[in-house]
Amino acid sequence: MCGINGFTWEDREKIEKMNKVLKHRGPDDEGFYVDDEVSLGHVRLAIIDLSEKGHQPMKYEHRGKEVWIVYNGEIYNYMEIRAELEKKGYEFHTHSDTEVILAAYLEWSYECVHRFNGMWAFAIYDKEKKLLFLSRDRFGIKPLYYHFNGKNIIFSSEIKGILQHEVKREIDENKIKEYLMFRGVLGNDTLFKGIKKLPPGHNMVFHLNSRELEIWRYWYLKPRPEYEKLSFEEAKKILNDMLEKSVKRRLIADVKVGAILSGGLDSSVVTAYMRDLTNKVITFTVRFKSKGFDEGKYALKVAKYINAEHCQITMNFDDYVRNMEEYAKLKDEPIGVPNEVALYVLSKHIRNNGVYVVLSGEGSDEIFYGYNRIFKSIYDLERMRIFKAPEELREKLPELYARYGGKLITELVDMILERYPYWKTDNITYLFNEAPQGYREFFQRFLDEMSHDEYHELSYFFVMLHLPVLLNRVDNSTMFNAVESRVPFLDHELVEFVFSLPNHYKSPWKSWEDYVESITKSSDEIADNNDVPKFILKEVARDKIPDEIIERKKMGFPVPFLEWKDKFLEYVENLLNGDAEIYKYIEKGRVTEMIDEFKTKENNYVLQRIWMLVSLELWLRNWGV
Repeated sequence: MCGINGFTWEDREKIEKMNKVLKHRGPDDEGFYVDDEVSLGHVRLAIIDLSEKGHQPMKYEHRGKEVWIVYNGEIYNYMEIRAELEKKGYEFHTHSDTEVILAAYLEWSYECVHRFNGMWAFAIYDKEKKLLFLSRDRFGIKPLYYHFNGKNIIFSSEIKGILQHEVKREIDENKIKEYLMFRGVLGNDTLFKGIKKLPPGHNMVFHLNSRELEIWRYWYLKPRPEYEKLSFEEAKKILNDMLEKSVKRRLIADVKVGAILSGGLDSSVVTAYMRDLTNKVITFTVRFKSKGFDEGKYALKVAKYINAEHCQITMNFDDYVRNMEEYAKLKDEPIGVPNEVALYVLSKHIRNNGVYVVLSGEGSDEIFYGYNRIFKSIYDLERMRIFKAPEELREKLPELYARYGGKLITELVDMILERYPYWKTDNITYLFNEAPQGYREFFQRFLDEMSHDEYHELSYFFVMLHLPVLLNRVDNSTMFNAVESRVPFLDHELVEFVFSLPNHYKSPWKSWEDYVESITKSSDEIADNNDVPKFILKEVARDKIPDEIIERKKMGFPVPFLEWKDKFLEYVENLLNGDAEIYKYIEKGRVTEMIDEFKTKENNYVLQRIWMLVSLELWLRNWGV
């Protein structure tokens, strides 16, 4: 786990400067390779093969061919690939997965990525072919940013690496709107014009002679027919085996491995499998001094149940604000969600306890239909399609009519636009004097890639668009403290399996009576009351974690802004004064009016939307023009 940098000309001083700003990602070692074609830099967090032999940039030679790599990530099946390559005559001089990637590239060229099980962002310099080959893992667990000016490329694990160059620092106002709507910038763009993300599951090649850039997708998530007709018991057994295998793979390390334990289903399942595979599990939890928003008691219950060594920290409002301001200076994108600050603080504690790798539960909600209010909204769609006009809906199903404000929504893409944005379209239009444009067509392109039922299409949408933003938050908050986060639910073989299962294995009705009772309800009322989200995962977990954890409703790691309301609003008013940076993009009067309106509402979700303005302001002060 590391940080990588590079560009396509010779400049030792500049590559050293890029490495310096990424040192937090790799405090154990750093290295450079510079010739008249490229400059490559690497900062290392030693996880596998702690010796000097794991130093990067790493060179590999085979049959007169010389290749170099800078690499961030872990290939969990590297020993299997290494054994295959040894039979083909390749020799290895380290115990690292880095060397295996280079040999795999020489043997299979760009197709080597299909053999990798893991998370990665790497750049390979092929001296003979005069090219740079860059790749990012299937789900975007590891970040990779680049700037291409038509002649050269610059790449880095973080935007700040690219900003060490004379790249014009120009903020895209449309992406500010996008951040407020979706808590991050979706797709390939960033808040900086000219700086992009290599998309998950994509390769990129820069040809040093022609100066041409090629980008293509190497992986598509598709249902696999061999899994679609499994009985529930067969599927449950395979899921158990796959989860065990995935966790086992992610325990590979030459340093201590722990787990982030929230007390929710996903992290509890991960820690339970760790318990089955290791002698001792160490778990970490962050708690808030709050009655309604503290999941710590559930985390403690799980830790005791699996006999883990449990560590926890507690945060109050002052702790939170101080660390948010500190984190905002480090992070070159706006903090996306309030609990990201808590994870940043927890990662400090993890590192201080001598643990450098943690397993966490990201990815489960997207594949097991865990966001069940929005997944159950497909049932809202199915019923609304019966009616030809809103008046009919109001007469027959007044609950649905009221829930959607008199709208008659009949297309999945329109339901996503209604349910997914955090700041609603009306709010954005009010703040910026114009409606956000283009998202219907953008979302529809992703839905069209999945020619299956609408539940699978929605799951695909979350995996392809929502998940990379979520994973970026996890990477940032942990890697700023030199802690590697691994996500067992995102083993691609596991994801392909779960994605192929029938919908009723993942989110069935509790009973026939519940289905009948739900006919007149909206998805908000149905969720958790009449259906069972993540059903197959819960059934696999029955003998591994307490029933109380399996049955409890999802909390989503909330931050208690409602209990901090007075202090929080005082902080907001001091921060968003007349000189605030956000007023370069948003009219001050409208922000003030919206905050005044929000003050009257006793709703944690509403206060979190104000928090997003705070996050945006802190980012603009540290990283704006």
